[in-house]
Amino acid sequence: IVLLLAVFWFHVKVIGNLITLFIVMFTFLLSCVGLGLAISANSKNMQQVMVYNFVVLVPIILLSGLATPVRNMPQALQYFTYINPMLFAIDAVRRVYIEGASLAAVSPDLLPMVVITLVTMPFAAWMFRNKLGLKGMARTFIKRQFLKGMFHKTFSDKEKVFFCREGCLQAVYRGR
Repeated sequence: IVLLLAVFWFHVKVIGNLITLFIVMFTFLLSCVGLGLAISANSKNMQQVMVYNFVVLVPIILLSGLATPVRNMPQALQYFTYINPMLFAIDAVRRVYIEGASLAAVSPDLLPMVVITLVTMPFAAWMFRNKLGLKGMARTFIKRQFLKGMFHKTFSDKEKVFFCREGCLQAVYRGR
């Protein structure tokens, strides 16, 4: 939509290849999705996700070089910009869109975004699997239903119900 708006409303011509532009934007999208998934895997509820996103997005935008050039920032902040995918995406889009750079010319900007994607996606998958995985969700569901009284009717008086370590429901016969 932004591309169509720039071309048809503001009459800004695209100098570079659109396929190269879409490859750059798709790589940027994957790196941002990896960051977002890592943030949401680390959060317990929606409010924490909103706060974490605000805490992460504001520095990402401010350190991207969009508002102020990176070379004018303090040296310590310049090092943080190298883990910012938006810095590389803005530079690559600017070079493709305005200068007509090829995919080989923007590959130094693509490589850091690919590395960020390759680090954040598996990390987010690992976080989801270990912290919010099926075992944890099933255990929480069974405990909630048990506390509501849905499971106690299915067991006789001679059985004692308890939860094993993996979250599965077990019944043990107590003979008298």
